Amino acid sequence: MNISLSLPEEVEGIILPSFSHSLRPGRISPLHHRYEITPRSKYLDLYKDKKFLRSFKSTLELLTGLEDNIESLLIKSCREWVAFHAGCVGARNFACLIAGKPESGKTTTTFNLVEMGKAFLCEEITPVDPKSRFVHPFPLALSMSSRFAREFQSLFPVKRGSLEDAGWKLSRYVPHRATKSPVPLRMIILPSYNPSFSPEIVPLSPGEALPEILECCFPPNIDEEKFFDSVIRIITRCRIFRLRTNGIAETRILLRRLFAASPLQA
Repeated sequence: MNISLSLPEEVEGIILPSFSHSLRPGRISPLHHRYEITPRSKYLDLYKDKKFLRSFKSTLELLTGLEDNIESLLIKSCREWVAFHAGCVGARNFACLIAGKPESGKTTTTFNLVEMGKAFLCEEITPVDPKSRFVHPFPLALSMSSRFAREFQSLFPVKRGSLEDAGWKLSRYVPHRATKSPVPLRMIILPSYNPSFSPEIVPLSPGEALPEILECCFPPNIDEEKFFDSVIRIITRCRIFRLRTNGIAETRILLRRLFAASPLQA
């Protein structure tokens, strides 16, 4: 899926970093969609293929709307692939999917893994081909609460990306590097954060994890039975773990232990 984006210089510093790992110089063919951002009085207008979509009061609000629109296009373009609402990183010869409901720690776990040296593949949407079981990278910036970002920075220096306050009590993290080639999926982490938890790693069978993983999938573009079979085909070749954690430092300890004990190969 190739798109173009025209925007005024005054918003480039906020908009472009989110797509920094997907930008390509020059003209690209075929071009599927054209987006344009136009300033108007106190608003920013967003157009898609010369059709007006919506006006936004702030650049961050516009960025969120633009990302949502592009993500919807990606989900539709997946056709028979499975689109997981998940982050994804690469380690050695395999990809690790991080899936979960809101507030479960999905994004912060992905962020931790990138800062621990894992390769960045995806955020928000992870497209997987059920036939090859390869993850195809879709590296957007990661959004997290500013409170978490401050707590993280008080414990660990941010080395492998740029973490900045974005307003609305949000911080945005843009990794310095991202993987561009497809990587085979071999591991799935289902994080569960709760301050009252005792930190632990719980191995799960595909059958145990299936209901929760299905809830982390975007609506399919194919009939439900075929989609169900595709998800099963993907996860039966994966090692699946529940990551119960109660804090940032504990999360790092568990992740190091998990990856040290999982010498998976493609």
